[in-house]
Amino acid sequence: MLAASCMKNPEDFAFMTERFIANQSSQNIKYCEVFLSGSFLIGKMPLDELVDALAESVTKGEKDYGTRVRFIPDIGREMPDTSQEVLDFTLMGQKKGIFIGLGLGGIEVGYPPELFSDIYHEARQHGLHLSAHAGETEGAVSVWGAIRSLNTERIGHGVRSLDDPELITYLRLTHLPLDVSPHSNYCLKVTAQDKVHPIRQLVDQGVFVTLNSDDPAMFSTNLNQEYRLLAQQGFSWEELWQINLNGLEASFLTQEEKSNYRLEWKKFST
Repeated sequence: MLAASCMKNPEDFAFMTERFIANQSSQNIKYCEVFLSGSFLIGKMPLDELVDALAESVTKGEKDYGTRVRFIPDIGREMPDTSQEVLDFTLMGQKKGIFIGLGLGGIEVGYPPELFSDIYHEARQHGLHLSAHAGETEGAVSVWGAIRSLNTERIGHGVRSLDDPELITYLRLTHLPLDVSPHSNYCLKVTAQDKVHPIRQLVDQGVFVTLNSDDPAMFSTNLNQEYRLLAQQGFSWEELWQINLNGLEASFLTQEEKSNYRLEWKKFST
């Protein structure tokens, strides 16, 4: 919330987006789906102006740096009264082609996924993709809730899925992606600093995982550092490359767009 309070107007978000794209490009990241804390924006500024500013900066950033960005505004669990307004904001950006989905973030404890089933149903009716944080600070029951009540297409974090063998079996069989963020988990003490990150167990048990940086500025990380961390913990080149490919497959790109990136990446890897 403190970080969000520093962003005062659409121009601030335009500047932040341009610098973010430049930074992503410097890491050779070609495409990214970025969460935007929608609940913190409600009532803060004219949202139509914000959407216009983001659309302009995304277009300029892609032209200048060659990196594409699409946004997923999320509802803060602890601010459920903002749900409809966040969805309306998301639909504004969907019309501009820059918002592709709806997310759910914030405090897990005390705010189960079931509280948001109606708004997720409405979002699905509008053709939005669906993601939800679950199984980070709450256990496997939170992940089951996101699956059964929200029909989410991706789970943010999800490391506590390891608490439930039945859930691990479900994830393995369905290939439902877990978007894992190791540095974030260490910083927030979801995982003890002296332990190998549980993404190792998830991969070994056949769960479909992607690698993510969560809040790079907050956790002093970036995507390259996340890959280096896994390499330091014993992941092979082949495993890291597969996780990279998982990110492409789990994205909300069209199949044609994914095929184009596969061809580009094949040239890189051979």
